[in-house]
Amino acid sequence: MNSSRWIKPKISGTPPSPRYGHSAVLAGSRIIIFGGKGPKGAVYRDLHALDPVTMTWYQGPEGGGAPTARFDHTANLVGGTKMFVFGGWNGNDFFNDVFILDLEIMAWSKPSCTGPAPCPRKGHCSILIGTNLVVHGGFYFNDDHMKKNVGRVGTALQECYLNDIRVLDTETFIWSRLRVSGSPPEHRFDHTMDISGSDIILFGGWSKTSGAR
Repeated sequence: MNSSRWIKPKISGTPPSPRYGHSAVLAGSRIIIFGGKGPKGAVYRDLHALDPVTMTWYQGPEGGGAPTARFDHTANLVGGTKMFVFGGWNGNDFFNDVFILDLEIMAWSKPSCTGPAPCPRKGHCSILIGTNLVVHGGFYFNDDHMKKNVGRVGTALQECYLNDIRVLDTETFIWSRLRVSGSPPEHRFDHTMDISGSDIILFGGWSKTSGAR
């Protein structure tokens, strides 16, 4: 960053196979990679860690209660020692489950959540504010919903784009809806969100009108 110059460092260890739609979180001195989609339709549920100081890849444990293979999910570091994974897609099924990886013992768990959970989705955003995990937007295609709306396919497809905001209390595991005012952004997926002071900044993504522009 100091020189504003891209470099490609020499890497050691066994890197993850090529993929996209994976998640990456910085936990201490490791960048933790989970899941993603690769060549020939492969969808992953593996864990990898990169030491950004030594530029060395390490492979995480497999199985042991890990989420099913998925991509276009989100992952957030909570409390410095836990990685929360939410949602995603495997090419057939959409997910709205929550999994936690305890980074101290490298063990997965699936908490029992209550409250008005988000519908299954992919391409959403999630950020941590205090102990609250804030989830926005995404995309969800429901075959049954489409079959029931054969005469209004265009409208039904537009309804696949999401714009709701749900909040998960990471201590009580209770979901809630966040009521907002003002003019909300268009329903969208594959966008980004970040925090600036007391504001959430949302940028980009693909909306139901993007293809018409």
